[in-house]
Amino acid sequence: MFAVLAFGWLNLAFRAWTRDVAHWLILVSVAVAAVFVFFSVSSFRRARQL
Repeated sequence: MFAVLAFGWLNLAFRAWTRDVAHWLILVSVAVAAVFVFFSVSSFRRARQL
């Protein structure tokens, strides 16, 4: 689920980049996507340990 959300945020960042939006908005969306990727990887690893 977190990976799907991360993909959505990266899609929003790419669309903002092509429409010449403020750079800080693009950085915020990339940062949120990075957090979701981290949650995705860590939850997958934790599920594999059980």
